[in-house]
Order: sequence, then C-alpha cells, then structure tokens
Amino acid sequence: MSLNNQLATMLSIIQNGQRANLEKVCIKKNKFSLPIFELLYKEGLISGYSKKKEGPFTIYQVWLKYFQGSPLMNELKCISKPGKPIYKSMRDLKEYSDLPNIYIVSTVEGLLKSPEAIEKGLGGILLCKISQ
Repeated sequence: MSLNNQLATMLSIIQNGQRANLEKVCIKKNKFSLPIFELLYKEGLISGYSKKKEGPFTIYQVWLKYFQGSPLMNELKCISKPGKPIYKSMRDLKEYSDLPNIYIVSTVEGLLKSPEAIEKGLGGILLCKISQ
C-alpha cells in the first residue's frame, strides 16, 4: 500500500469517527501518523493520542474533539494522489494559507502547515487539507 493510500485511510478513519461522534478511533502506525497527530494536537483539533502495541502492530488511539456536539474538523481531504504528487513552491503555497483551512505540506524539514513552510522558505508536496 502506498504512503498516500495510508494517509487517505488515516484521514478517512478520523473523519468517519467524528461523523459518528466517537470518543476515539484506532489507527495503524504509518509514516505520516505521528507527525499528523502532533500537528492536529498542537492546533487543538484532537484531544490527544497514545501509542499501544497490539500483537505485531503498533496502533495509535486518537481522542477526537467536539464543540457543542459538532466535530472541530469538517473535512479531511487528500490532495496528492498515489502516483501523482502535487508539488508546490514557496510562492505557490501562498494560495494555500487561508485561515479556515489547514494545508499540510511534506517538506525536507518534515510535515508543516503551509504558513510555516512559507515562513521557512520551503516548498514541497501538498498532502492534505483540513477544513474547520
């Protein structure tokens, strides 16, 4: 399974969990899981996450966050597709720095939000969009 498929699966699990008003969801560890969870936690979009071992697999438990019964994240959407990554330069990323949405970019310094990548003068692969 390609890494973008793993990212899409992870985002889909979170989005479906929020639509079902679940307290937490469980997600298999992948390359993107920890950096995405750290970013979502830092932004206040999830309540927390923890790692646990289930047999040979490492699983993350992610506690979802709601405000007055509504999910804090409305839509989690992959932008780059398997086999077709969307590369954006620092100048191009300025289009993706609007406030209600968070765009996550894979750069040489790791996963960053688009404003952070612009501030550091970096471009990269535009991975996903999180709508609030």
